[in-house]
Amino acid sequence: FELASVATLALGSIAKNMSQKEPLIHEEIITHLNQKIEESTTTEAKRSLILSLANAKPESLDKPESYLQSDENRVREAGVVLLSNIGDKASVDALLSFQKSEPDSIVRSEVFHRLARTNLSSEQIGDISRDSLVEKDTKVRYTMIELLGMNTDKNAVIRSTLKLLKSQETNKENFKKILQYL
Repeated sequence: FELASVATLALGSIAKNMSQKEPLIHEEIITHLNQKIEESTTTEAKRSLILSLANAKPESLDKPESYLQSDENRVREAGVVLLSNIGDKASVDALLSFQKSEPDSIVRSEVFHRLARTNLSSEQIGDISRDSLVEKDTKVRYTMIELLGMNTDKNAVIRSTLKLLKSQETNKENFKKILQYL
């Protein structure tokens, strides 16, 4: 099975490399991967296929939130990787909405870890900034602090949020991370 997973991930990379030279082949691979995702019955197969699709770098998806719907946290986490790799407004909005109801803190942390590498709008950064002030999970808040810190030059509100977080933070690691960005 491990060899199959590696081959599947490679297929996604091949599709990405073909996107400029052979866009039809790129689209065929993406269609094939989407079909296999729907047909897959095991967690690891579905996860591997979604990560392969993330490697393929499709420009957009019809229903980005559908990749986040699974009983398995590892599949949802792969969906986070996929949507963050696309990075369009619909995908980012789906991730921001999804994280509010996601029960697994590892998956939620992955949302903010991945979003830190995307081009967020001021409105999206503002939403994350407000949410960080009420976030109870210290691991999730840590990745939110990282995301905000990496975007201090894009939104004037972030510095104020970091100062507020500093005044209320009780977790030592989070406090250090806040100081790093102030």
